[in-house]
Amino acid sequence: MLDIDNAISKIDLFLTGKDMGAFSKDPMLHDAIVQNLSVISEASRFLPDEVKLREPGIPWRNVADIGNWLRHGYDVLDDEILWETIKRDLPALKVAVGRLLAAS
Repeated sequence: MLDIDNAISKIDLFLTGKDMGAFSKDPMLHDAIVQNLSVISEASRFLPDEVKLREPGIPWRNVADIGNWLRHGYDVLDDEILWETIKRDLPALKVAVGRLLAAS
């Protein structure tokens, strides 16, 4: 869980003051974000089901599956979808992981 929290924190830090254009145009920034999304995906696979059940509002299957998309669909990554995922989904995941860490 700490890996997920750390990866989200890095993404937040890396994207501070950036918009989607900056994200899309900066290959190092883009790759750093994709790498941290992959870490989140992989780390989520190792969370026990009983932990995931404590945060039923998180689509854990989707969190795990994004790694497959990033690894196997690297040639068709859509920056708009990635940006939307980061902006829409990561804040809720960050809050949920924070609650899980506080409870452990």
